[in-house]
Amino acid sequence: MESRPKKEANKSSRISETWTRPPRDILKVNCDGAFFAETKTGIWGFVIRDHNGHTVVAGSGSLGAVHDADCAEAQACIAALQAASSHGVGKIILETGSMNTMSALQSDERDLSPASVLYKEAGELISLCFVSVQIVYCPRSCNRSAHELGRLSLDWDPNQPHVWLDPLPSFVSYILVRDSAEPGVNE
Repeated sequence: MESRPKKEANKSSRISETWTRPPRDILKVNCDGAFFAETKTGIWGFVIRDHNGHTVVAGSGSLGAVHDADCAEAQACIAALQAASSHGVGKIILETGSMNTMSALQSDERDLSPASVLYKEAGELISLCFVSVQIVYCPRSCNRSAHELGRLSLDWDPNQPHVWLDPLPSFVSYILVRDSAEPGVNE
């Protein structure tokens, strides 16, 4: 029987307020989605970094039709998981700013939500493509780069997401360098 990747919750009672480096053999995936109720649209962004804080992959996209914030967050996770998978990443820490997304990816708790199909897709990606996944809630202060990358796509065509590899375009590097200058990144 095929073993499934280990999905873990962040058991720490103290939530970090700044981005921290992952262990040496694990990549950290930060993702963020945003929902605009008035237009029923959204955006997403993600960044994948190694133990040195070096960006391996980053991405951003616009969502033409979104039901709610949970759907936008789930789409951000899916985009990030697809990028990580396509680059051969096997062990990740997935950080999301959504408690609902974290809970949904760790259990069947939100199976009746409008985002349930998206959560199921993200869960299947986790099961099929990764050896180990730790799913962690992180506040905006730890997820700034993913949020800012998402904001880049505000006026983009929803059918044209962007994924950048190293070397990154200067406008993407600028967003990511600000995080590395923040306390906590070098811990």
